[in-house]
Amino acid sequence: MPDFSIQSDPNVDVDFVPVFLEHYFGELTDKELDSFLKEHGTDGLGNNVRFDAAGKLVEIEGVTVETGSFSQSGNTATITHDGSETINVGNVLNIIFLVGSTNQSREVLSVASVTSSTVFTVTRTTSATIPNEVVSFYIEDLSVNATYVQRDNLITITHASSETINVDDVINLDITSGSATSENLPVTSVTPPTVFVVESSTSITSTSGNLKVYKNRISKI
Repeated sequence: MPDFSIQSDPNVDVDFVPVFLEHYFGELTDKELDSFLKEHGTDGLGNNVRFDAAGKLVEIEGVTVETGSFSQSGNTATITHDGSETINVGNVLNIIFLVGSTNQSREVLSVASVTSSTVFTVTRTTSATIPNEVVSFYIEDLSVNATYVQRDNLITITHASSETINVDDVINLDITSGSATSENLPVTSVTPPTVFVVESSTSITSTSGNLKVYKNRISKI
């Protein structure tokens, strides 16, 4: 039997394994699991967490996440989720393994295989045998090349990414040429599918150039 490494109140004798099994098989929501863990002296599923109406964990410290279960044999971790996020081979994921335990581990890994719309695998550097546990993840945004034109405070950006950009999305601008300032800015307007506008904190009469952009998963700057 693996060591789940949950640190609870030493005066309370709690067997966490059945609870994790209930969560693994969908009999216990993320919110219910979080409450149970906190009642028994742990930090729950994380700090500043937010759940949807169905009790699913959707945000940790301002970052939108998917939550599911994983098992591990050797270096291969198999992750099962509800399928609301489309996962493809090669996607780079920011993954939190053993959510809520003292051995919680954050790793950035590429998807090795996709079995179905709800199951995929990644390869971890550490070998282990884990029958089931809680995992959260989100797709790590990779920067894409784009061009920009800035007049006064307004920067108009043109990109070729398949990423959908919406008003109020926070975009990281990494300026590689021209005189604009690298910064994180919310989108003020969008001309689908490849043009959007942000308002810089620095006013420049006129400049243009190249930059790298990616959507910031943090909900607010």
